[in-house]
Amino acid sequence: MDVEPRTKGVLLEPFVHQVGGHSCVLRFNETTLCKPLVPREHQFYETLPAEMRKFTPQYKAVLIFVRFADEFGASGNIETKEQGVVSVRFEEDEDRNLCLIAYPLKGDHGAVDIVDNSDCEPKKFILLENLTSRYEVPCVLDLKMGTRQHGDDASEEKAANQIRKCQQSTSAVIGVRVCGMQVYQAGTGQLMFMNKYHGRKLSVQGFKEALFQFFHNGRYLRRELLGPVLKKLTELKAVLEQQESYRFYSSSLLVIYDGKEWPEVTLDSDAEDLEDLSEESADESAGAYAYKPIGASSVDVRMIDFAHTTCRLYGEDSVVHEGQDAGYIFGLQSLIDIVTEISEESGE
Repeated sequence: MDVEPRTKGVLLEPFVHQVGGHSCVLRFNETTLCKPLVPREHQFYETLPAEMRKFTPQYKAVLIFVRFADEFGASGNIETKEQGVVSVRFEEDEDRNLCLIAYPLKGDHGAVDIVDNSDCEPKKFILLENLTSRYEVPCVLDLKMGTRQHGDDASEEKAANQIRKCQQSTSAVIGVRVCGMQVYQAGTGQLMFMNKYHGRKLSVQGFKEALFQFFHNGRYLRRELLGPVLKKLTELKAVLEQQESYRFYSSSLLVIYDGKEWPEVTLDSDAEDLEDLSEESADESAGAYAYKPIGASSVDVRMIDFAHTTCRLYGEDSVVHEGQDAGYIFGLQSLIDIVTEISEESGE
């Protein structure tokens, strides 16, 4: 199977808006991200309850196979729902930096073979919705949720390390801590960042101040965002209270809005009603928010990172939990309470 001559490849660039986590996330195209496949996370997306879809990224890949012969000049194939079959290879750019490039393939797309030999190491990736793609200046808050972060399969050393992080941060007190943040400052035209190390050191009051800072553009508080984010957090809490046996260990919650302020829509319906209408009219398989922002109050709340999630549906798990994920829900309620306080104190 030959690569189409003179076909321009797609550079799988590092995803610049990743504010937390340690997994390598690449930008496949404007609306799609590519990340290494973790079997447990893959299983989560394959068995995702319908009511949770609006609170998670759209899962775009059935399965992705990549074959690499070696690090330099290596090539392989990816099969996806949206893109058909593409060839992936490492190439050097003008500055001799190693880049991962994707090319569309011609010919029989069903004839992709994964060759298993000593010279080829198979790789697997999943393609997920790029949650920041509809925003001009994405402001992103990454929150590590729950009072426990280690999975049931963690080693004693790993579990002890995660327990220590929780005990020494707001995770143990309010069930949530800042894992990363970027927020647009209107006065300077620049993004301000906070990393996970800073987030771990915050007190409960410091966490509240960080949330206030996230909704503040350097000139004034974006009060119009508080109502919509509270609405979505409350909806998510209600959904998770119905999820039997799930534990979302080490999962994060993203809050995203546009640092660029869009003029409000002047129609007979208010912004929240218009947003609800847009959600209902969007095709479910295309993700909950497959539309452009409507006014300045457009805000997104999504769960991500499910590499340590467990559920009784996962038959191979040695530990089966009963009931709802109380630690995650506790963190959500704390978040709702703090955003409510910010709203009330600001005169919303």
